[in-house]
Amino acid sequence: MMRLEKIFLDEIEINRIIKRMTYEIYEKNYDTEDIVLIGVNQRGYILAQRISNIARNHKNKNFSTGKVEVYFCNGIFDIQNSLLNLKIEINNKVVILITDVFLTGRISSAAISSIFFHGCPKVIQFATLISGGHRQFPLVPNFTGKNIPTTENQKVTLKLRETDNVECVILM
Repeated sequence: MMRLEKIFLDEIEINRIIKRMTYEIYEKNYDTEDIVLIGVNQRGYILAQRISNIARNHKNKNFSTGKVEVYFCNGIFDIQNSLLNLKIEINNKVVILITDVFLTGRISSAAISSIFFHGCPKVIQFATLISGGHRQFPLVPNFTGKNIPTTENQKVTLKLRETDNVECVILM
């Protein structure tokens, strides 16, 4: 059965949402110095870098960035071998985990476990560009760019210039 694709957000809307999320993150953490943005997988990392750049350019606030790659192996997430690509310490720092699309919470839960496997942050906050519902874990983002109501059969995909040569959110 062929799925129909609908472009839900375009590049202008995505950039506006990322800028708004950056301001929300800044406002919640304006008096905090030790902030680390950790992107989940490739697209989350790209979003973390964009948020960091906007914060530096518009708010004169420097956020360190890193990446966690969550691996799925034999039906379970491989926490021990997930890669946490950080060149900085996360102990006793405010860590903001950033995902592209948040649906069930499985990947985000595994990313949080991976972070604790590698260190002990003071606080973990959670940001997602797109929230679609159908939670299987008790996670709620602190910062949500856009809520997109979906059915269990629908899939939400973020495409970014850096990885896909196009920028949009597609609902299938």
